[in-house]
Amino acid sequence: MEFIKILQKVNATMKSISDKIIDRIKDLPPVSKSFFQIMKITGNPNYSFQEIARVIEYDPVLTAKILKVTNSSSLGLKRTFDSVKAAIPYLGEKTIIGMAVDSCAHGFYNSPLDGYLSLEGELWKHSIMTALIAKEIIVTAINRVPDPNQVFTAGILHDIGKMVISGLLSEAGVLEANGVLDVHTFLDREEALISINHCEAGRLLAQHWGLPELYQQVIFYHHNPQMVDQCYASIVYAVHLSDIVAMEYGMGTGVDSLQYRLDQDYKNFYDISTEKLYGIISKADDEYNKINEFFKA
Repeated sequence: MEFIKILQKVNATMKSISDKIIDRIKDLPPVSKSFFQIMKITGNPNYSFQEIARVIEYDPVLTAKILKVTNSSSLGLKRTFDSVKAAIPYLGEKTIIGMAVDSCAHGFYNSPLDGYLSLEGELWKHSIMTALIAKEIIVTAINRVPDPNQVFTAGILHDIGKMVISGLLSEAGVLEANGVLDVHTFLDREEALISINHCEAGRLLAQHWGLPELYQQVIFYHHNPQMVDQCYASIVYAVHLSDIVAMEYGMGTGVDSLQYRLDQDYKNFYDISTEKLYGIISKADDEYNKINEFFKA
């Protein structure tokens, strides 16, 4: 009888957590239909970038944003663009994807993460930097090189769970727990405080949004890549490593920065020396600054 009571209590607790997460998901800043369409397209390994262009062309707000940036005098281009398809070769695919995600989910990515003491816009900066580093890392792949745009998109999406549980962490007093809980990583702290971590919450959000399985796997396993199915491992390890490198570079999301373990098995997938890593960070930083200029235009 005692065991049954304990089981009932556990089930009631889990239902309470599940209900809270569902409520948080419902209260998140809105994301446009175009966002989901672009995520679905890039989740297919055989997609054509022209499919993304078609989605953008049917979204007047997104089309206007991209054409405004492309035709901005600050870019110094010597011609005027009147279509997204014409603009793609000049902006580049990753810039187009980044702009599309920012335009479709601006409120989501730029909200502060109070539970992590992360300021407005820091989630977006961290996500973009992770995505850019990941896209450079895959060039060093020992075996098959993953699709660069899938890797880039996965990097943008990997931390969406933080938006779901940030408020719960804030209510639970994550700062007061610092140095009190006997935990190994920030995932353990999240679980100790609110019985769920941002990877689990992120997967629930990804399922709610109907994101492709590839992105669900990256979101769920990016801090535990050794547990993912081998068919997703190369992309998950790329994002895992890039996430930590971005934090070390100073682009984290608050109090959880550098509070995660680096799985050394990434070396089974990528041949990265310290010298190569410096080069990767330098290239990613250059790309980040270029993309920032595009967004300011």
